[in-house]
Amino acid sequence: MPKITGGERVGTNFFHSFEEFSIPEGTEAIFENASDLENIFIQITGDNISFLDGMLQTTGKANVFLINPKGIVFGEKARLDIGGSFVATTSDRLDFADGNLNEVLTATLPKKINFNGDNGSITVKGTANQIVNKSFLAPIEFAQKPLGLSVNDGQTLSLVGNGLNFQGGVVTTEGGKIYLTSIKSGSVEINQSENGLALINNDITEYQDINLDRKSLIQSTGKEIESISLRGKNIHISNGSFILAQSHDNLPSGAINIKASATLKLSGCPRSPKLPSAIRSETLNTEKGANINISAHELLVRDSGRIRTYSFSDGLGGDININISDSSQFSQGSIIATTYGKGNAGNIHVSTSQLQLNLAGITSSTFGEGNGGMVDINARLIDIAGKGSGDRGSIAATSFASGNTGSVTVNTSQLRIIEGASLSSSSFAFGNAGDLTIKAAELVEVIGIGSSQKSQGGNNPQSTIRCAVQTVSPGARKAFKLPDVPTGDSGNLIINTPILNITQAGVITVENQGTGKAGSLKIITESLSLEDEGSITAAAESKEGGEIFVSTQNLHIGNNSKITAAGNKNGGNINIQANHLNVK
Repeated sequence: MPKITGGERVGTNFFHSFEEFSIPEGTEAIFENASDLENIFIQITGDNISFLDGMLQTTGKANVFLINPKGIVFGEKARLDIGGSFVATTSDRLDFADGNLNEVLTATLPKKINFNGDNGSITVKGTANQIVNKSFLAPIEFAQKPLGLSVNDGQTLSLVGNGLNFQGGVVTTEGGKIYLTSIKSGSVEINQSENGLALINNDITEYQDINLDRKSLIQSTGKEIESISLRGKNIHISNGSFILAQSHDNLPSGAINIKASATLKLSGCPRSPKLPSAIRSETLNTEKGANINISAHELLVRDSGRIRTYSFSDGLGGDININISDSSQFSQGSIIATTYGKGNAGNIHVSTSQLQLNLAGITSSTFGEGNGGMVDINARLIDIAGKGSGDRGSIAATSFASGNTGSVTVNTSQLRIIEGASLSSSSFAFGNAGDLTIKAAELVEVIGIGSSQKSQGGNNPQSTIRCAVQTVSPGARKAFKLPDVPTGDSGNLIINTPILNITQAGVITVENQGTGKAGSLKIITESLSLEDEGSITAAAESKEGGEIFVSTQNLHIGNNSKITAAGNKNGGNINIQANHLNVK
């Protein structure tokens, strides 16, 4: 195809204006430009959407701005071969320091990308992410390099439209930045730095939706301050779609930053549990992996939706920071920070008004020499529910190797653990279990399943709060390469709340089923009630039982409930301070 010349040069900027602009499949649009150009602007002024299903190419190293207010569609065969960064936008006005694009051709870089509410959307179609992992406990692998929109190392790829829709679409960069911004009205600021273009959402009055569907992929190797950024109203990641940051080079990674002004929904395929959708960061080098930072009004994670950071090396795993102003609901979904190597796992911080976990989990774990990360949960209401054949509602820190677990801290008004769910810090091998601290301003309830339901074949009757070193079945020991007898020490458990109810075979315990020490259990409450086989225990298989300290105004123990401390050599100590005691 002949090279596109024409246009008008002003300083180091080159401006092209077309009434219509599309690239059919099998064709190329090659923009000829001098080596000293810094920016190329391709402005479409007509009433038609631009369809790009071929190659957009430049012969130099300039940044490319593709502008069509009516809309842009990238087809399955759309490719980029440009030297600089790429910005595609459906903005109706780009502002420069000395005017806007419709009024003046200038030698400066655009300052703002503006939207008035009537702009078009951007669609990215593709042939899916090509992920072939049989196990998601290993680094992500691809059947072939996923093809789609990409830019050169260290450059920025940005899509800014009134709605972003990915249908198997792929956007990738190595060592650069990806900005996906869906805006209905307002403006986005553009900054130029040594690390390329950066888009700052400082004056957006209304966002629009972002949808990633049909195994779409947003991927960066991430060496910059901000590797991947999504900003929108409702952001939906579904049907096997992935947002992925992998750190290969020995440089600090950036971050995955996601902001939804309304709802972030992460869902797999309900008909195929092996087709999860994920927001995922992997550390494959000696430096810290990319953090995952999420903020939204509401968070929904369903049908094997996953938010995860991994360290497979000596580097630290990325942290997971979640800030939700309203509710966070998980149904068969998970937040997990894990290490398989010498590097420590990342920390998990969750702040939300309401947290509901139904057959879903928030876990920091270690399968290597590195330690697990800290789990920090802050929510007004927390409900953890459910025990199924393969899932359990839980908040946990776990060790399956020599690394120690991190600590778990829960701050809330009301905490309920029901139907076989668990809140725990546990080791199953050589590492120590960390401490677990619960502060609840109003109440804590641990409700299991009663004895009558056990006889009818109910699920695991124990809803638990536990600091423990535990043994598991021979099959599980073989699968996870665990020792027959674990050697780690248990952590300490502290519960501080006005009301603590333990009923229907609910359990609060510190224990050690291996060769190590049991921890201590401290409960400070105004009212402590144990009913229907509820129990508080401290036990050690090989050494002295753990210690139990209870300080309360009113203590009620009824209907086969108990407070016990036991050990192989000597029983543990039980210290109860209660103004009123009622035992039935």
